[in-house]
Amino acid sequence: MDIDWNAVMAAEGFSTWIRIMIWVWVACVIWLFVVLLRGGFTDMTEVITSRYATAGERSRMMMRLPTRFLLLGVAALFGGASFAIPLFIQGAVVLFFWRQATGG
Repeated sequence: MDIDWNAVMAAEGFSTWIRIMIWVWVACVIWLFVVLLRGGFTDMTEVITSRYATAGERSRMMMRLPTRFLLLGVAALFGGASFAIPLFIQGAVVLFFWRQATGG
């Protein structure tokens, strides 16, 4: 069985599936980022707002906030990809077999 991969990937179903999965990935990243941000800074804000913390401890925590924010963003990107990529592959395999079975 000789498969023309260019024709398979150029089909309307695959391009639509790719667009859908990009939006699924974006939605996953946004959702994970929001979930991670909800509890991701509790330890730092407790130190920053504590009246028992020294000025040095407060400034160290404030300097670490942007780094934590970026790391949570990277974690959301990878987490969204770890969900969207397997889902994309499963759907692409189903579309491929569907096209092979129906001759479309």
